[in-house]
Amino acid sequence: MYDFIIEDDGLTGKIIFSGSLTIENAIYIKECLLNSIEKVKELLIDHQDATKYDVTYLQMLTALHNSAGIMGKNVTLNYSKSFDAFVKDAGLENYKFLISDEDISWRLKK
Repeated sequence: MYDFIIEDDGLTGKIIFSGSLTIENAIYIKECLLNSIEKVKELLIDHQDATKYDVTYLQMLTALHNSAGIMGKNVTLNYSKSFDAFVKDAGLENYKFLISDEDISWRLKK
């Protein structure tokens, strides 16, 4: 469901999600996000291989973004056409951190 990789600098981490990012997996996803942001200063999230999203995932990303800001950390999402469309369909296009116009996949290579 996910891989978490910490870069050699020890400051940057990457989560690469796959599968269903929905309420059925919420506990698992939340645990992954919380554990990951505690270990690094910058967290990159790639969910291009996800097969499904729901509002629960959006809520967790929003909470993570807010917590990271309080902690002085940064969260970046990789561009995904399907995810951007989902965010817009959910009416959250004003939440700019959820929508990316930049492909950061080069930063997410395993």
